[in-house]
Amino acid sequence: MRFINLDHGLELYGPETFPIPEHLAALASNPTIIACPGSTTCTKGLVNCWAAADEIRQVLTGQHLQEVRINISGCPNNCAHGAVSDIGLVGLLQKRNGKLAESYRLFRGGGNGRNDKPAKQSEIIYAQDIAAAVKRLLEPAKSDEDQNQRLFFPYP
Repeated sequence: MRFINLDHGLELYGPETFPIPEHLAALASNPTIIACPGSTTCTKGLVNCWAAADEIRQVLTGQHLQEVRINISGCPNNCAHGAVSDIGLVGLLQKRNGKLAESYRLFRGGGNGRNDKPAKQSEIIYAQDIAAAVKRLLEPAKSDEDQNQRLFFPYP
């Protein structure tokens, strides 16, 4: 039997367990990243969410963040539910050097639907800087002042 779960992942059920292929097992420690198609196929999409998801995945690979959820929406409709996730990104356009530039409104510290805790809106980040900003949020704090720039929960 096959099911698509709430994380948009595929779950396989059967009478026997089977080993996960090595190239897929390497992804098991990555965070869960849920991204709507954004501007690639949606008429309301303002930003390319899949590109952002790929960039974030590349900088976080191998960091054992499997408990972290990152939800990326391409417009203020927020289809990926970033306003309740650990890290939520909601696409928007803002002017940069007189031209419209892809950007994200950053939310952090939500309860992932396990409780009623909404994520807190933080800042607006240009799309080209989003992977580095997410990585910074997940790094351990070096001081109390630094903790204010991290997520609102203690990940290793």
